[in-house]
Parts: sequence; structure tokens; C-alpha cells
Amino acid sequence: MTNPMPLWGFVAIGLAVLYFFVWPKQKPDDPIPRSARRQFILRWFHSLVWVCLAVAFFMWAGWLPGSEIAGGVALVALGLYLTFLGTFLRDRKH
Repeated sequence: MTNPMPLWGFVAIGLAVLYFFVWPKQKPDDPIPRSARRQFILRWFHSLVWVCLAVAFFMWAGWLPGSEIAGGVALVALGLYLTFLGTFLRDRKH
């Protein structure tokens, strides 16, 4: 059986590109502008999650050096996602 990690890496790259173009924009009727921090997180973190996962998959596949730290890179992706998700939910709440 072939190693599926490169395939998952390319899927993750595709999702990173998708979320580069599709991201939660501020509601037009929202009277309070987003802070620069919130805007940055909502604009970039979801795409960065998928970039980190792609890097981890390619490390696990042996296509990039550092297979011993690939799990750490995946944990960074988890942290980015949890930050994005919490910010997104708070943004939609108000």
C-alpha cells in the first residue's frame, strides 16, 4: 500500500487556497468595527491551519525534513484552529 500522506498534504494545500479566498467577513450592518487582531485572526488563521497540516503531512511522508517534529507542527495547526474558532464564534455572537 502506498503512503497516503502526500495525498493528504495536497488536499490540505487545496483547502488552504480555498480559505485564502473564502473567509468570514464582517457583517455589513455591524456598527462596531473589528479590532485589527480579530480581523487578522479571522482573515489568516484558517488558511494557516491547512498550511501547517500540509507541512506536517509532507514531513510524515518524508518529502520534507523533520518527521520527528511533524506532530508538533500538527499541534500548532490545532492551536491556530482553536484560536480561529473561538474568535469566529465571539465575532458572530455580537
